[in-house]
Amino acid sequence: MDKRKMLPKRARMDSIRGPIANGPLQSRPLVALLDGRDCTVEMPILKDVATVAFCDAQSTSEIHEKVLNEAVGALMWHTIILTKEDLEKFKALRIIVRIGSGVDNIDVKAAGELGIAVCNVPGYGVEEVADTTLCLVLNLYRRTYWLANMVREGKKFTGPEQVREAAAGCARIRGDTLGIVGLGRIGSAVALRAKAFGFNVIFYDPYLPDGIEKSLGLTRVYTLQSDCVSLHCSLNEHNHHLINEFTIKQMRPGAFLVNTARGGLVDDEGLAAALKQGRIRAAALDVHENEPFNVFQDYFLAGSGGGGGVGGVGGGVGVGVGGGVGVGVPAAAAPYSEGMNGGYYGGAQAAHSTTAPPINTSDPANHQMKQESSDVH
Repeated sequence: MDKRKMLPKRARMDSIRGPIANGPLQSRPLVALLDGRDCTVEMPILKDVATVAFCDAQSTSEIHEKVLNEAVGALMWHTIILTKEDLEKFKALRIIVRIGSGVDNIDVKAAGELGIAVCNVPGYGVEEVADTTLCLVLNLYRRTYWLANMVREGKKFTGPEQVREAAAGCARIRGDTLGIVGLGRIGSAVALRAKAFGFNVIFYDPYLPDGIEKSLGLTRVYTLQSDCVSLHCSLNEHNHHLINEFTIKQMRPGAFLVNTARGGLVDDEGLAAALKQGRIRAAALDVHENEPFNVFQDYFLAGSGGGGGVGGVGGGVGVGVGGGVGVGVPAAAAPYSEGMNGGYYGGAQAAHSTTAPPINTSDPANHQMKQESSDVH
């Protein structure tokens, strides 16, 4: 007799929860869209195999008891947070699919302990976020937002001096260095777009193997020296406030900062101080650590200067030179609360420099650089 057949069968990880009942005599499995109501892509696929419940909830307290007891699958956007306590409320849940790449609003470790698989959609929004990033970069360089506002407000330009004043701060793009933090799908898409505009593109990403930069015609670096820094890394407990007072001082004086990744990557107070002191020339932020963002927070209002803001597409806030703030908030902006895995839903940038000293990796603040991951939305 084969002794292997006598060995006890090893329990599967997912055996914590019973099998999904779905057969000729069983009802269709229940799948829930936890937040929001946009399921236009998923419905044609799910309608023949499952019953879909639209919860449109901001928290698990708003989810119907039937969903908590019977749902075997869940889809979610980004307006709901699932902590361990929240996950324990679901009695039959087997899988969560985050419609997007980031999973910082799910306690992934707790989900694994409960036998719930967590999946994401890493290709979600790549083109749109890359386009938005370039729009923000171009606005910072060419001051399109500010100039359009002057025209809208009826400002008249009667001579070259007024035109020169209105365009003060415009910068030449060709030949400037754009540093990308996180060269994933979105970071790569931004890099290719930026090269077409004449940027010298460099990147920092400790997770990519050597040689990627050669295939894309980029330069891999490990410093913060760059004319414009664009963040495209996911948020975790290691890189929260990656851009802070210390790392900003490692950047090239007068650099631009763009963040379309996660708000928790940037320390708002440190950024505000850098804007007031001129260390950061201007910033375009599509995400904030706490949303909806309160533009009346003291650390963004103090000081004076000519810089306005560039509003992000998703209700982001752009903070200009000297503490000026411009806001673009969508009609249905929803509040976001503290996220899981060390941050909020809401990389030290690397750039080539022959004069700037390398970052002191013995400083605790710089250990964050080792923990970035590529690409997020």
